[in-house]
Amino acid sequence: MVAKMLASDGSFNVWLYSIQGGGVIPHLEGITSGSLNVSNGQGLAKKIKNYYLKVHRLSQLKKQLAIDVSISSLWPVDWINALTGHEKKVAVIQINILNNVQNEKMVKLRKLVTAVYSRFDKVVLGGGNLIEEMNGFFKIEKQKLLVIQNPVETKRVAKNLEQPLPYSLPDIFEKYQVLVAANRLSIIKNTEALIPIYKALPNQEKVKLLIIGEGEEKERIQQFILSEGLSYSQVEADVFEEKANIYFLNFQENIHSLISKSNVFLFSTKAEGLPLTLLEAMSAGAPILVSDCPNGGIGEIIKGTFAFDYENPRLIPEKFQGGYLMPIPLVDRPETIEKWKNKIEEILTADQMQLKKMTASNKAKAEEFDIENVKVAWVSMIQGLFEN
Repeated sequence: MVAKMLASDGSFNVWLYSIQGGGVIPHLEGITSGSLNVSNGQGLAKKIKNYYLKVHRLSQLKKQLAIDVSISSLWPVDWINALTGHEKKVAVIQINILNNVQNEKMVKLRKLVTAVYSRFDKVVLGGGNLIEEMNGFFKIEKQKLLVIQNPVETKRVAKNLEQPLPYSLPDIFEKYQVLVAANRLSIIKNTEALIPIYKALPNQEKVKLLIIGEGEEKERIQQFILSEGLSYSQVEADVFEEKANIYFLNFQENIHSLISKSNVFLFSTKAEGLPLTLLEAMSAGAPILVSDCPNGGIGEIIKGTFAFDYENPRLIPEKFQGGYLMPIPLVDRPETIEKWKNKIEEILTADQMQLKKMTASNKAKAEEFDIENVKVAWVSMIQGLFEN
């Protein structure tokens, strides 16, 4: 997304390179793409060799292209970027390191992490909640930190809304009230909590749950559905069972037309940075129920604050103009399931005037994070690197 923004500005020549080869390298207009072609390897000797190849090939590439600024994202790439070249360097951190099981090693390697990110000219943070941990815990100088939120392409979303729904879904959306969730099916996204929420609804024969996404938790979620006495069907299957309670749909390039037709968009995540999916759902105009969860990104979008009270997590739903900020739903906490069920029912029975207000409010909020606004911040930051 950053490469695309900077290329569209017209002020920069932009190259987009991946570390590993063998995958699909995106080809974007105005951007030259490539790979260092360093594969993953097992065993200590292979890993050491790969580290050397990454550093050596990136160093050579920077010299060859005469790079003025390098931008990297994610720790495995950031430390290699930090060790190579003498150009201006920018790191992008989108999600918290503290209180995140995915980043426990970085906490243990605190001094190394501090040494690496101190070598960058700027560290761009995806949310204001990250300032305290990068400055307070990792001791990165505050003047190096800059918050630039993820952008949403509101024009692309609007264009996608004009596209027809795939497969047999037009009939489904015509016949039933449809709840939509769209996310990777991983533990942190907490998709399984939607199953007891759906089960608690009184009019299941009139309501369907559509889960869009793929991931390692999919099979377990499907088994959980069956154990709860419910049924599911895959939308793309040769034999699609319309009578099933819950539908699965693999990842789609255009989820926006589906979300816009939904009666409620459900975002039950346990932790989140600044979530693009939530912004896209708002831009699509859907009423929203979303977890008030750690890492600050949700609150930053909905309320303009990234504060999260770990000692006193949310217990009571809070209304905002486009939906509700909700307690995190947990399978073993039936009171949280009940609260989600109640608010879904409330939105499903809302009148058209209320729904139109929700749609207008969410679309207006998404505009604040539009890609054109975010691009201005990125261009200004890069130009500022050369002013001193």
